[in-house]
Order: sequence, then structure tokens, then C-alpha cells
Amino acid sequence: MRRSIIVGSMIFLILSLSCCNPAITQTILRSNSLNSNELYLRMPFHAGTIVMCAQGNLSPHGFSHSMERINCLFSLDFLNPTIKGLEIVAAADGEVADIFTTALPEKDFFEGGWGWGNYVIISHGHEYYTLYAHFDKIFVTIGQKVSSGTPLGIIGKTGLAGSIEHLHFGLFQGTFTKHEGRNPPLFPMQVPIEKLLTLDLDKNEDEFTYHRGMDIVGIPLLFGNIYGSENDANRKPQLGNLPKPTLDSLIEKRKSLISYLKTDPYEVLKIKGDKRIQKQIKQIKKKIKTIH
Repeated sequence: MRRSIIVGSMIFLILSLSCCNPAITQTILRSNSLNSNELYLRMPFHAGTIVMCAQGNLSPHGFSHSMERINCLFSLDFLNPTIKGLEIVAAADGEVADIFTTALPEKDFFEGGWGWGNYVIISHGHEYYTLYAHFDKIFVTIGQKVSSGTPLGIIGKTGLAGSIEHLHFGLFQGTFTKHEGRNPPLFPMQVPIEKLLTLDLDKNEDEFTYHRGMDIVGIPLLFGNIYGSENDANRKPQLGNLPKPTLDSLIEKRKSLISYLKTDPYEVLKIKGDKRIQKQIKQIKKKIKTIH
């Protein structure tokens, strides 16, 4: 088990190691709200998976998701350090519009997939696109039709991922142009996710409902909430109350992840000359130990 997940995550957030390269952002601003053809999304993980939100929408000033110039305002970062080879799946039906498969860690521009690392872009119609970034491996090809729940690849830390395995997930609407050789992809401005089917295990929810992406809680609030997925390529979206065995299984998985985080199996990284950052790290570690 990797020892640097949480500390790496803290450093990733605190030092604003952006996974979005400002050089590839279009300057045309678009509305921050969706039109009547809004896209209904499921969690980009297999049914029964739980993940922690490491960073949410509109993070506090100085964090990567707070910087409008890099087109990340409405992104979500998900991770689960207890699952080796965590698979990422499509959040809705569509067609693969672009992929990048040769990115290196901690690189931007072409060598790092312009900061996104290895990524998959899916077109969902009505000019909606979902972005899945920082893969270790990718399973799909450009032009491939996918269903909600179709495996896309394995979670990784390529590109500007802050040395932390996680999925960077976002929704865009407008004109998109895929990358061509060493020329980067061109995105419209990102839009908020208005309909994301999930279960918030830290709010004691017992049914799958649609959540606003803006309400998904990330680690800038000291500890990100843990969310469940019901995404299954062979099953329609599951709404409503869960069978008790299914709910009990998700709750037990959450307890296991919390227990793992509380053991503090991470390297202690010293940051010289910034007492504010050291204080934030201590606050996060203290907060983790109080969670039940």
C-alpha cells in the first residue's frame, strides 16, 4: 500500500499543483448553468465502489479548482487508496472523442498530456463532454461507443496529478477539438454537474439520489466525504432505497477506508519556511482521527 496518499494529497492541494494547463484553456466564457438538455451522470466507478472526494468544486483561493484561468472550477477529484488498480468507467452513454495514452507523471504540455496526463474525453450529445484524467492505463479507443458503466481504464497519477493516484472528473459544454499530434485539445469552459447519481455515506444517506456537483464535499473542508457508486453497464440507474445487505456492505467499506486513514501509514513530509501549511496538515490529520 502506498504510504504517501494523504500527505501527497495535502501537498497536492495546498501547493496548488494544478492538473489543468492554462495554455489549453479557451478564452470564450460560457454560462455556468446547464440548459434544458442537462446531462444525467452516474459515478465513474463500478457499482459497490466507494471513493473519497479529495477536492471539490470552487475550492478555496489558491487551490487548483479555484483558478478560473485553468478551467477547473467545477472539477471533482476522487480516490480510494485501499483499492489497487481501481477501474474508471463511463458516467453516461456516449462516444469516445479523444484519448491520450503516453503521458508521464509531473509533466505538462505534450509529455504530460498538457497536465491532464493520460485522459479520456467522451461526447454525450448536445455538445456535452466528460473528462476523465490521470489514467495509468486506458482501455478504449477514439470513436468507440460506450455505455454508462463501460470500463475506460485504470486510475493513475500521470500528468500534473501532484504525485497522487486519483481521478480528475469534469463536465464541459460547447465546441471541443481533439488533440492533433503535439497540438493540445481545446475545451469550452467547464460547467457545473447538476445531476450526479450517488450516495453520500458521510450524511448517512440510505438511497441513491441525484446530487449537484457543487454539493460534493472535498478535502479543503479538512476531510472529503465518501461517496458510493451504483454504475453498472448491465443495469439501469438505481434510484431509491437500497437493500439492507447492499447498504451494509457500503457502510462497512467506508469504515474500512476510515480505519485505514486513521492508522496514518504515510510519510511525514516536512515543508520548510511555511508554518501556515504545516498547521493545515496538522489540522487535517487531527480531523481524520475524529471521524467515525
